[in-house]
Amino acid sequence: MSAASYRALIVDDERTARSGLRAMLAAHPDIIVVGEASNGVQAATAIELHRPDLVFLDIQMPDRDAFELLADVPPERRPAIVFVTAHRQHALQAFGMSAVDYLLKPFNRDRLAAAVRRTVRFLRGAAVESAGVGAGKRLVVRDGERLVFVDPADVRWFEVYGNYLRLALAGRQLLLRETLGALATRLDAGTFIRISRSVIVNLQQVETVRRRHSGQFEFRMHGGGVLHSSRRYRRDVRIALGR
Repeated sequence: MSAASYRALIVDDERTARSGLRAMLAAHPDIIVVGEASNGVQAATAIELHRPDLVFLDIQMPDRDAFELLADVPPERRPAIVFVTAHRQHALQAFGMSAVDYLLKPFNRDRLAAAVRRTVRFLRGAAVESAGVGAGKRLVVRDGERLVFVDPADVRWFEVYGNYLRLALAGRQLLLRETLGALATRLDAGTFIRISRSVIVNLQQVETVRRRHSGQFEFRMHGGGVLHSSRRYRRDVRIALGR
């Protein structure tokens, strides 16, 4: 498999639907089908076994639906999802689960090709986003259909926002698909400190710090915003601040 290829799993309770989709995907050499599943239990096992980059996922299945399946997959291990269904009414919920595309049955080869192109762009962007963010390196953050380069020094704080991290910048906010713990290991520990389970602060963007009677710290940020440390991270904050 070449470096430009992506591993795909097909999940559908209808054998003919799985076979048809596999045949159509043969026209896309950058998509390698590594397995199939006919229900939610099989799909969960296959995702764990194959670790696919993307899943073509039917919504309604005999044992549990696609949303119940995805709820059991940790966000950091969740592949890109292209929903494949005969039902229009689930589209809003699907995109709420960060679906890359929503294929409505029956679809033709051109519609599938568009979904593949969109998914490949998404996966390439995700690979760039997960690259190192050491000193002098920029974050690459998805902003709609664009990839935006962000200097970590310009981020006032990072905050958990569902399956994403919200980047607080001057005058705008962007979302990065990464866990806070993973990002913390790649940021400059002398500049960025984790003050709670959900927030990392850029010390260069802090205006004032005040210790409260409870022992927690209050951070007032340049440009507005007040953040509070949690009891669990109090010691780390004290060490970082030299207190």
